[in-house]
Amino acid sequence: MLLANRYFKEDRLRKDFVEKALQEGARYVLEKTPRHVWHVDYVRRKSPNTRFIITTRDGREVIASLYERTQDFRGSCIRYMDDSVMSLRQLDMKDTRLIRLEDFTRDPQTVLADLYSWLGLTYEKNVLDYHKRPVRWNMGSQANIHDLPNTHDIKRNLQVNSKLEQSMPRWQERLPIRFHERLLEMFAPGGDGNKVMKAFGYEI
Repeated sequence: MLLANRYFKEDRLRKDFVEKALQEGARYVLEKTPRHVWHVDYVRRKSPNTRFIITTRDGREVIASLYERTQDFRGSCIRYMDDSVMSLRQLDMKDTRLIRLEDFTRDPQTVLADLYSWLGLTYEKNVLDYHKRPVRWNMGSQANIHDLPNTHDIKRNLQVNSKLEQSMPRWQERLPIRFHERLLEMFAPGGDGNKVMKAFGYEI
């Protein structure tokens, strides 16, 4: 909704979201687009009461996941670093909360209860039963060719309808071995990846 290429229709998109939210009796609209971390300052100017939930995870896992999608190791490293630095710039702001995936999967109820309290909402434990109420995520996106979902959308649709998992394949299994040494160097002491993860509170 807030990406640069939506600039001339973002007001209409926001209006549509708000109208649907009001119909559902909702107090908030949640817009989940990772690239919005590049537009936080703009959002603050346009919608001053917005709250920002910054999410992160082990950087090696992020890069492996991006590589699976793009088959571009260098590009995946660049995107992780760029998006992470944009995230780190927000962490001292009162309207921002950091959620680490590892904390969330380890104890989702505690993390969510704290997050709901910060948002001024009453936490309901059945929120973790989302997988019992399947949704069609992005399956009718205008970006799809001939209105058919692409591989990425099919995978995301499966993920948003699956129960939260505490264990997932590690980066060593997902990233070709020819990239392992370069990734380990990036996250070794003194490496930029290492610095980012430490800034997010990780011990590696």
